[in-house]
Amino acid sequence: MEMLITLKNIFAKQLPKMPKEYIVRLVFDPRHKSLALCKGDVPIGGICYRPFYDQQFGEIAFCAVTANEQVQGHGTRLMNHLKQYALGENITHFLTYADNFAIGYFKKQGFTKSISMPRERWHGYIKHYDGGTLMECYVHPSIPYTRVPHMLQAQLEYVINRYRHKGEAAIFKAYPGSQVPYSNVKDLLQDIPGLKDAGWTEELIAGDRSKGDRQRASKAQAAAAAAVLLKQDLLMLWNKVSASNWAWPFYEPVDTGIVTDYLEVIKEPIDLRTMKENIEAGTYTSRAALQV
Repeated sequence: MEMLITLKNIFAKQLPKMPKEYIVRLVFDPRHKSLALCKGDVPIGGICYRPFYDQQFGEIAFCAVTANEQVQGHGTRLMNHLKQYALGENITHFLTYADNFAIGYFKKQGFTKSISMPRERWHGYIKHYDGGTLMECYVHPSIPYTRVPHMLQAQLEYVINRYRHKGEAAIFKAYPGSQVPYSNVKDLLQDIPGLKDAGWTEELIAGDRSKGDRQRASKAQAAAAAAVLLKQDLLMLWNKVSASNWAWPFYEPVDTGIVTDYLEVIKEPIDLRTMKENIEAGTYTSRAALQV
């Protein structure tokens, strides 16, 4: 209760055009949920929204960070945690009415003025605000929103290490232009390198909107994206280990023709080359599997 009161005060101070009675009513409305960003035990910002589970979207009512904590990335952190939570609630979109001062922030968080949801899915459910701009954000099922900085860092390190080991030609490669439009989605997946590896499927590209197919496609893409992210993490870990001055004895498998009793002593032999081959092949399903 104390956190909700603090959030209410933050919203009232940072959103002076909103009637205070209206803020109180929504923050304490059981149909609304609030996500608080805390410094210690004290909220310094938050988002209040109402989920519409049957329509699979949420309406953001208030989003604010206290004045002395702004311009530090807290707004982005809040929105990313909200999106990650929404994935578990089967919410696929967020809608909000943004005033002229908030449009820039919401654009940075992936919101757009172009509404892709069918009108009948949201019209009549959300409150219209005069002078505000309706904006929408699609919550992508394959994006780990709370790990975006880590994911980008892992991708950057992977590219840098690949460049160091294989040179510029292995990264910057020109491909011939593709034929558009494609006769079918399967051709698209096969023709664009990396598209399939990134977790895209025929169903996702074709944009099947039926609920059952969309849920199955979302789970499949989320699993594929998790596998890609795990591979990036493991390769980053492998690169750090292999770069150690103490790693050289473990680069290649032991020659059992020379050390004839090696397999009798070492029951589960492993080496860095084999580990990398296993990572590339997707053999490891977790970080713990690599450690074993």
